[in-house]
Amino acid sequence: MSNPYESPESMTTNANAADWMAQSPSDPQTVAAAVQQYFLGEGYRMEDGNPVDAIYGIGNNLLRILFGAFVKRYRFKVQVVPVGTGSQVSVEKGMSGVMGGAIGYAKMKKELNRIREGVRNSIQ
Repeated sequence: MSNPYESPESMTTNANAADWMAQSPSDPQTVAAAVQQYFLGEGYRMEDGNPVDAIYGIGNNLLRILFGAFVKRYRFKVQVVPVGTGSQVSVEKGMSGVMGGAIGYAKMKKELNRIREGVRNSIQ
């Protein structure tokens, strides 16, 4: 068990759960624009990179350090890669959530699942 806050049952996840293929033939720029619109609609901002290789975040890092899990702070790394006639989208955590302790880690995990589902729906 690599994380003391995670139970053994919750560690059985599919390694490809964060990757999706855009269903219709589309270039990475079009898919990246749809992903960007999703994040902007959720209140996130692009903190680093470009639309096809970006880090989106919400909240304040300093306040998260000071007040832990009581302050909302999330960061996600998104990559859109051309594959054949489509595009593959990958969404990963851009921060661990450990700074907020067990509560912060659980909130980060929940938000990651919500964001992945939203991104998947926005590109299909």
